[in-house]
Amino acid sequence: MQTEVLSIRDLSLKTGLSQTALRNILADLEDQGIVAKVATDYRAISSEMPDLSRYEPIREQNRRDLEEMVRYVETSLCRMEHICHYLGDPTASSCGVCDNCTPRNWPPVSEDVLASARAFVSHPRIHLKSKLKGTKVYQDARALSYYNGTRVGETISHHKYETRQPFPEWLVDEGAQVVKKYWGDVAFAGVVAVPSTKSGDLVRDLAERLASKLGLSFLDVLVKIRHTRPQKELTNRAQKRQNLQKAFAVKAPLRGTLLVVDDVADSGVTFEEVGKVLKGAGAEHLYALALAKTRHSDDL
Repeated sequence: MQTEVLSIRDLSLKTGLSQTALRNILADLEDQGIVAKVATDYRAISSEMPDLSRYEPIREQNRRDLEEMVRYVETSLCRMEHICHYLGDPTASSCGVCDNCTPRNWPPVSEDVLASARAFVSHPRIHLKSKLKGTKVYQDARALSYYNGTRVGETISHHKYETRQPFPEWLVDEGAQVVKKYWGDVAFAGVVAVPSTKSGDLVRDLAERLASKLGLSFLDVLVKIRHTRPQKELTNRAQKRQNLQKAFAVKAPLRGTLLVVDDVADSGVTFEEVGKVLKGAGAEHLYALALAKTRHSDDL
């Protein structure tokens, strides 16, 4: 039995689980007398296996709820009547107002609504929260689009994992449009590319072409000084941050405001770690641009 005291971060690094999942698991293990809390850390106090049978009824109920959600989506009958019957009211009748009761009475979608929907999935903000000496590392961060299920994401995947050819010019054009739309009044001193683990020179080539399109200098100053695992192989921020610790360096002193470019932003840890190195080398303000970002709950 391992009796060392471990912090949440220690456990995150060992297991790859999120802190929320770990806290839920530890609370149950503590309730079963298998671990004990020591201040803010945890220690095993029993070598017994946890009783997993207590979760079976919960899992079964969750499965039934999911199946019922699918039936609700697929039903051609009144949706309100369907819900009422599921909740135990057999006397409910058709509501007369849901999409199944009035399939032809829905108004056409206006151009304003369509424009708002397009804006919601275009140029999403990348949520970078890291600070250095109490100051935010990045002023703002954007992506052209989301990665999954979009033309941008499909194009990145095709060039990154199949052809290994430079990203097409239309991605450079859209990147320039994003910079002008959101940061048109920012006086950038140059553009910096994030060194890649798997993309070869694709990001560097992208950043050079983007800099040329914007009339800015490409600054070949950021380098990777040690091998790291691909971030997508890791499952939580603690692992990803540890993977990139002391992985980047700057070749020359910096000044002014810089635009930092990468292909895909997931957790944002790569941007954050690169940003700290750039700020430490003298960069005053940083803005981040990725071709695409993955979807997270904080996008809503």
